[in-house]
Amino acid sequence: MRPAVRGQKTENTRRRAAAESDIVYNKPKQSGLTLTELVVTVAVVAILLGVAVPAARRLMDSLQGGAGTHALISAALNNARAIAVREQKYAGIWFHRTQDKTYMILMVHDYEGTTYANGFRAVQGRQSIALPDGMLAASINNSQRFPVVFNSAGRLVIRPVRYNGLLPFAPMEGNYDSGLPDEFGGDVDSINQLRIWDKNESENIKTLMISPYTGELVGG
Repeated sequence: MRPAVRGQKTENTRRRAAAESDIVYNKPKQSGLTLTELVVTVAVVAILLGVAVPAARRLMDSLQGGAGTHALISAALNNARAIAVREQKYAGIWFHRTQDKTYMILMVHDYEGTTYANGFRAVQGRQSIALPDGMLAASINNSQRFPVVFNSAGRLVIRPVRYNGLLPFAPMEGNYDSGLPDEFGGDVDSINQLRIWDKNESENIKTLMISPYTGELVGG
């Protein structure tokens, strides 16, 4: 009986060694990067990000600036058109550009308040609306201050305007009169198209038409 037991133990030992050998030789190879390869990869990614991120940011800023300006002007035009229909009188927007900023002022025709037949003043209780930073607007003849007017039916019209009243963005400066000699020297005709551009990309000027029926911007 003892030789049989000893032989069985020897056989078990041989099988265990063979199994362990299979585990060692069949163990899957581990894949990965060495420390040097990892450092090089991180360095390359950092360089690519350093180039790509600023370029992407500039592109997004440009797109947002143009699209945001377009949407902002459209919203202001729709607001002015609604005021004209509600008040049953001429209403519109006075575009007023300072040195580096363009403001939109909602205005309404007011002969009694301005004492001018074509006098307009700012709509009470409404703040001026500034275009996004860096975005400027001008009329087709490059005037920095110009009006857009709708009649009581909500139609875009060309008519003389004399803005006379406070500028909501600078109330402490007192009344502004567009008819003074150092301004237009009288009435100025409203417009039906305008130009917008980024002051940092003055060669990329967009010309926009204003629909006479809907007041929406067309083009650009």
